[in-house]
Amino acid sequence: MLMRSEHGFTLLETLTAVLVITVCLSFIVPAYIKIIQERESLKQEEEALSVLNQSLYHWIQNEKDQPSIISQSGVQFHLVWQLLGEGHIQICLDWSPPNKRSQRLCGEAVHFR
Repeated sequence: MLMRSEHGFTLLETLTAVLVITVCLSFIVPAYIKIIQERESLKQEEEALSVLNQSLYHWIQNEKDQPSIISQSGVQFHLVWQLLGEGHIQICLDWSPPNKRSQRLCGEAVHFR
């Protein structure tokens, strides 16, 4: 009797390949999600720096406080104004980026008359 050569994969080989792919994806997907969150967090930090600079510039020009909450690009920045002396102010921004770590960025300005 002639033996036919069989072509293809066995069930065990197929399951092993699926297992290897699943294990690889279980490491790659969470890392990718974390990278996306960190990128969004850095983008929000750039926006916060812009808001802080604008607030300091506005105070230098007008010596008036801005609203305590500023929304920009879907993020709420909470401004905390603290007068350190005559013509000297500190402004801090608080916000919560997607990585769930609350962030704070502060700056100071002095107004010379």
